[in-house]
Amino acid sequence: MSIEVVYTHDDFDGIGSAAIFAHHFRPAEFRFTSPKRLADEPVGERDAVLDLPFARRCAVWFDHHEQNFDEPGFHGVDPASLPGLRQPAPSCARVILNWYQAEGISYPDHFTELVDAIDQFDAMSFADLDAWLQVTPGRVVNESLVLPNEPPRDRFRYYAFLAGLLEQRPLAACAAEPTVAARYREHSRLSEQYRDVLRKISRFDPRDQNRRLLLLDFTGLKFQPAVDKKLALIDHPSVDYILSVYPVFENKVKTNAVTISIGRNFLRPDGRRVDWGEFFAQKNIGGGHPDAAGARLDARSKPERDRLLEELVQEIIRLVNEPPETGDAEGA
Repeated sequence: MSIEVVYTHDDFDGIGSAAIFAHHFRPAEFRFTSPKRLADEPVGERDAVLDLPFARRCAVWFDHHEQNFDEPGFHGVDPASLPGLRQPAPSCARVILNWYQAEGISYPDHFTELVDAIDQFDAMSFADLDAWLQVTPGRVVNESLVLPNEPPRDRFRYYAFLAGLLEQRPLAACAAEPTVAARYREHSRLSEQYRDVLRKISRFDPRDQNRRLLLLDFTGLKFQPAVDKKLALIDHPSVDYILSVYPVFENKVKTNAVTISIGRNFLRPDGRRVDWGEFFAQKNIGGGHPDAAGARLDARSKPERDRLLEELVQEIIRLVNEPPETGDAEGA
């Protein structure tokens, strides 16, 4: 199968998936995007889609987000007829590696270590805070991905470069590559500064009397810091979830839109569980995993934006404080 363009998620899993996919399919080009932006991409009949929702004309599709699996049927396409593989897994990279194994396709030994690292970061399956904070090759690569005020074109050029590295070299060698290491150092330096920002913008809603949801409101900032919101767990280790709200900038001008992300505190495996990927997907504003998902709210004015956001936050607070009917995970 000849693949022209790979459309893949603009995160560690998407980049690693592209690297593993390229080993066998040898695509001509990588394009990095988000689930929301994929609908605007010109996906063609010789293109692949990785770690993203279904695109109608794609030639091959790999994904691990369960809420996406039925999407082809809504377009009259039999999911079983689509080349690729869709299955629940910690990462899309894992799905592609599973497919290689099932098809008897050989791959470099270092892919196993790469997928193990991607699984940890995409599923946030760290044993504790110290394990997450430990400087490992996977952490270096993951934290090299985002720098503040970097033009998307430059960032995506780096992602393509990194995908090539991850295909050819072991993870430790990729982390030691000068460009990767320099970006990680810059990210780490800024993260120390932005921890103070996190402290200033973090709050609990008065309706959340049990303090299960930590709110991080970045909308008052004139810039979007490249900071890992999970650093807030150092100061608030007992919350169940972190809800972050970010401004959307276009041509360096703040718009009326906001993006929202919610992530489960991996330190609290016994806390309240809601399927946030399904919650956002049902509202047609986003999607993701049960324990980590994102959405976007578009509005014509700031008052409309504030109203939509308030309604959404109110519903989220209700869900995180509702006692589950059973001991099982519960979808929204």
